[in-house]
Amino acid sequence: MRTDLFRPGAMYLLCLLTVLCFLTSCGTKEPGASGRETETGDVRTEASSIEASTFGSSSAAVAHFPAFELEVPADWSVRGNVGKLYEGDGMFLLAGPLDGATDGSSVEAALAEELELFFNTEYYRSQVRFEYEKEYEDGAMHRRSGTLYNDRTGGTLRFAGAFGTAPGLYCFYFWPDASRDRDGARYMEMTYESIRVL
Repeated sequence: MRTDLFRPGAMYLLCLLTVLCFLTSCGTKEPGASGRETETGDVRTEASSIEASTFGSSSAAVAHFPAFELEVPADWSVRGNVGKLYEGDGMFLLAGPLDGATDGSSVEAALAEELELFFNTEYYRSQVRFEYEKEYEDGAMHRRSGTLYNDRTGGTLRFAGAFGTAPGLYCFYFWPDASRDRDGARYMEMTYESIRVL
């Protein structure tokens, strides 16, 4: 049997299939920000595109605590039982309940304890200092941002966060340098707006 007659036909068929696959993959259009209908009949809404950009490239996930819940980046890793550490995108979030007094010093003590717990070779609670650039109250919530000094290593972290008194809660984002201040503030704002007391 002669196979040399089938080679040109096989090449033609392969090229035809490749072009066909390319054309069918170009058939559906993604909707714009207005939520228009696609060629396949799907209707997309603005909410889904907004949710997808909530935390940069990550969508939001709800983190549950005994007395409250809040949104965090969905694809960040998480550790912890009572207080939790969420890590991703070159920064991390500490969130959890506060027992007892909920003033500025109790929040600093809780954050320093969590840093020592999660990063025990890098942070000691007695060698962590907070310097605030912005502080204000928003109802029962207190907002703070600034720089954390780690006297153990000589390093610093930028932070933005909030803590509440009824119920006692905290959520603080930390990142390594001032070039990420805008991202940190935006992430914190998204989380802050999502806090829901149960």
